[in-house]
Amino acid sequence: MSTVRQYTTPTIELEVENQLIANKDVYVTFAFKKDTITFRNDDITMTETQGNTDIAVPFTQEQTALFEFGEMISIQVNWMDGTERCGTDVAYVKVTENLLKEILE
Repeated sequence: MSTVRQYTTPTIELEVENQLIANKDVYVTFAFKKDTITFRNDDITMTETQGNTDIAVPFTQEQTALFEFGEMISIQVNWMDGTERCGTDVAYVKVTENLLKEILE
């Protein structure tokens, strides 16, 4: 299980196995206690390798500040393949604490 620290700027990396989706309409949704954040094509970077798609999702300090210490964030990738909607299983990441709870400039 991976982790993400509050108030930081991590890039969450995901792998969609056995799918080449870089040229499709892709949505990556993160669900947490307070809300959801969905990233879309222009917000993410996708690379196709050996029949899989690797997805990199960058976060801002403001976005990770919304996460509560100790919570599990749910992550799912959805995409359109023509008229068919496809999706991955839900993955989880745990939120770790940052003692300096403020946005740094």
